[in-house]
This record gives sequence, C-alpha cells and structure tokens, in this order.
Amino acid sequence: MRKELESRGPLSSLEMEEDSRVFGGWGTHMRAARVALDMLFFGGDVVVHRRVGSRRYFELSERALGELHSQPDPHPNPEAYLDWHVLRRIGSLGLARGSGTDHWLSMLKAPGGRPAALKRLLAGGAIQKLQISEWPEQAFYIRSQDLAALHKAAATAGGQPAAAFIAPLDNAIWDRTLLEKVFDFYYRWEVYVPAPKRQYAYYVLPVLFGENFVARLDPAFERSSKTFVIQNWWWETGVDKKDPALVVALSECIQEFARYLDAESVRLGDPVRKDALLRSALKAAGYSGG
Repeated sequence: MRKELESRGPLSSLEMEEDSRVFGGWGTHMRAARVALDMLFFGGDVVVHRRVGSRRYFELSERALGELHSQPDPHPNPEAYLDWHVLRRIGSLGLARGSGTDHWLSMLKAPGGRPAALKRLLAGGAIQKLQISEWPEQAFYIRSQDLAALHKAAATAGGQPAAAFIAPLDNAIWDRTLLEKVFDFYYRWEVYVPAPKRQYAYYVLPVLFGENFVARLDPAFERSSKTFVIQNWWWETGVDKKDPALVVALSECIQEFARYLDAESVRLGDPVRKDALLRSALKAAGYSGG
C-alpha cells in the first residue's frame, strides 16, 4: 500500500487492484486493501487527503503534512501526553467532573491514569478545582485560562433567549449524568438501539431554548426536493408554549438549520402537522410548512 501511494497517491481502497479479502471489523470479511489502509491510518503513516461522498482518499503523512511531519513529538513521555489530553477534554467541556465515564475517552479510564493527570495539572496551575453548592459531594475542574469567562458569564445579564438544535455528539451533552442533574433532561442517542426498543427515533436532536432543553426533534432531509422535514417533535413537560420569545427563537433556529442543509423548503411531518407553535415558527421563518 505504501508503494502504491508513493507512486500514485492520493488513493482510496477502490483504486487498488488487490482484491483479496481478510477478516476485518464488525465481524465481516473486508477487502485487504481497505484493512491495510486503515492500519496505516491508525498508525499515523497515512492521513485522509480528501473525501468524495463517504469515500476516503489517503496520502502518505510525510507528503501531506510537509514540515509538520518532521517536527519533534511535543509530548516527551506518555504522562505528558495524557496531561495534554485531559486538559483538552476539560476545555471542551468547560467544567468537567473528575468522576464518571460518559465524558471521558476510553483511554482515560485506566486505574490511576486520569486522577494522576488531574493531580499533575492542579499542581502545575493549569486547572482549578471547583465545587457547585447544589452538588457539594462532586468535584469539578476548569482550565485556569477559562476562569475569567466563567466569572463574566455569571455577571452578565441574560439577553433575548435563542434556540439551537444540538447534535447528538456535541460536547454540551457528553456528560449525560451532568445533563440530567443540571437541566433535568434525559437523553440517549438511539442510533444503535434496535428500532422496536427506541423510545423516540433513530437520530433525535435535543432542542435548546435559552438555558433549558425544551424538546426533541426527529429531522430528515429530502435531497431530491431540498426539503428539511421535521418528522416528529416531542415537547418536554412544563414548556410555556405561549411564550412569544419561543416562537421567535425557533423560527430563527429553523432558518439557520435550513441554510446549513441548503434546504429550499421546510415541512412538518404527519405526527406534528397540527402543532400550533411549530406552525407559527415556520410561518415566522417564511415557510408554509405544508
């Protein structure tokens, strides 16, 4: 594979004439060329040069990265790398619980690994340890450089609330235990749940309004007609559907999501076609909803 890439790259596995098969991931037999490229990728020998649809084209790391490839390793030992990884994760979360597993990568679950990294980062001043009065038994960690942003957020008066559709893997919902504790919102991504056992749907997005999760959305995109379809929508208990700010925020959110999809129209699915608030939001956004 390396020789082929050297002479012909960038290439996808389909450009390789080798067509033998080996036992690969997911319990299936796969083309040996694809398995070999995956091995080179995970070892850092090749990188993804570009994608065409879902097909990946690979290139040799040293050729794609140039001078960057020859730079010395920024982490002199495994402990330094782990510290960098933990610090990066804390920054992605904003506030990170020291315990739990949802929000930590599997490589950080080894006994002694994460606690030792947190201890080193605390000693070096890179992070600070915090507690929340409503959850006193739980320790939280924040990057020292983010303390100013935390204080600013606490001191700034709230403005007009906005709405957003949150991706299932967004860092805002990495820590599902914290999500339930702070927002009283239970969420599980059901992509890998068998259809008969799903509580909601295949690819449900949480809907955030202001500081609360108010609903769940089952979206679809019809490419032939460029239509964003709200197939289903589940409101959370206690949502004030008469709040005019909610209609405004949802209309802006729907417009933004439609632009992201490059959708030319928006339609409500049969289960929610008569939802008065959603119809008002679509009308305010300039869509008929039919």
